[in-house]
Amino acid sequence: MNLEEKHIDYLIKKCLSFNDSKYLFISYNYLNINFAKKIILKANELGITDIYLDEENYKKDSELLEKINLNQIEKHDHFNKSIWNKYALLNANFLILNTCNFNLFDLDKEKLEKANEVILKTRYIYEELLKNGEIKVVSALLPNEEWANRVFCNNENQYQRLYQLLLFGCNSFEEELITNCTYQKKYKNN
Repeated sequence: MNLEEKHIDYLIKKCLSFNDSKYLFISYNYLNINFAKKIILKANELGITDIYLDEENYKKDSELLEKINLNQIEKHDHFNKSIWNKYALLNANFLILNTCNFNLFDLDKEKLEKANEVILKTRYIYEELLKNGEIKVVSALLPNEEWANRVFCNNENQYQRLYQLLLFGCNSFEEELITNCTYQKKYKNN
């Protein structure tokens, strides 16, 4: 089993809990779509088939934010994240796959703040349940090629080297800081 397979296995078997819920919500950066697809395959092996993918794509966000004004942001479907509420009410497992994205720094700050405000406002149920510790959320930090290139300057096996650094820079795989398995213990009382 390679490093990525071990990480996926760890996320599915040790971090996410499908005893109380057969729903999985994955928020991922477009740079890590292949990892998200592998998570889906592994979840399918466990009988989890209701899986929602929410893609973050800062290139698309940037292009869209350049074209629209502040008032249009609030009404644009792209920033409506109410689907998060649906899955929060279903007591879904939320898996947030993060990575370092350097394109974020190119966005118009005022428009970005407005877009984030709209996102938070449209997923208000999720935010409230998260604040109250009533949903299960696991966050994992993943490498990407651009980040690996910036760290290792086009060296051989740079992606694998960054992956190892992220995972094994911690005390052990089980006490992994990159994979936050200390999700909320408090569940809905339904």
